[in-house]
Amino acid sequence: MGRSDVGHRWIIARAERIGNTSLWAGYRREVRAAGGGPATDFFLTRTEREVSTERPDAWRLYRLHDLAAAPALFQLKPPLEAAVTLTAETWRAGF
Repeated sequence: MGRSDVGHRWIIARAERIGNTSLWAGYRREVRAAGGGPATDFFLTRTEREVSTERPDAWRLYRLHDLAAAPALFQLKPPLEAAVTLTAETWRAGF
């Protein structure tokens, strides 16, 4: 069994533990995973951003990283601007 297999099992077990905790009932959880380190950029949808602003007490983002080498996890809580820099990557052009 390779390191990748071990890492994937760890991620699944950790996500199941988070998802099955009654403490989190009513929370909106988002998960972002990356093979890179904890500072690897990730994308956030407009809706996720809006919900994080409208319901900061109930919204959480879990960041999985270093998946192949040493899987790890941390949590981001609103306001997101306290931990990350938000940059618009796409724009809607309407008429």
